[in-house]
Amino acid sequence: MFESDSSLDDELTRYVLAHYGRYCTESEDLALRVLNMRLKAEHAQNPDIQRKLAEHRGLELTPEVQRLVAAGRVPTRLAIQKRLLRDHAADIFLNYCPKCSALCRTPLARMCVACGHSWRDPNDG
Repeated sequence: MFESDSSLDDELTRYVLAHYGRYCTESEDLALRVLNMRLKAEHAQNPDIQRKLAEHRGLELTPEVQRLVAAGRVPTRLAIQKRLLRDHAADIFLNYCPKCSALCRTPLARMCVACGHSWRDPNDG
């Protein structure tokens, strides 16, 4: 992931897509891949690599994928996050710190990066 990714998306969107992206439709998955390639192309130093990434080689862009890509990276990621939370609420675990209520980095985290609180079992290795 690029550093700029964190400034583009909110914390919840990054969390949901990173840990529950398996619930994306084929069109959503492909749109995210195309948008990521475009972001990489923008940051590539080599013009040949920029061109190859921008061409989306081997990817069939259906009208649905084109619609998602045309909306832009942040709006598309946000729309997918909202759909995943709506359609897969029972499958998605939002791991919040019991002390400060910040969203943890992963569903299995037992230490908060926001406040440093740890709720690990001392008997675990």
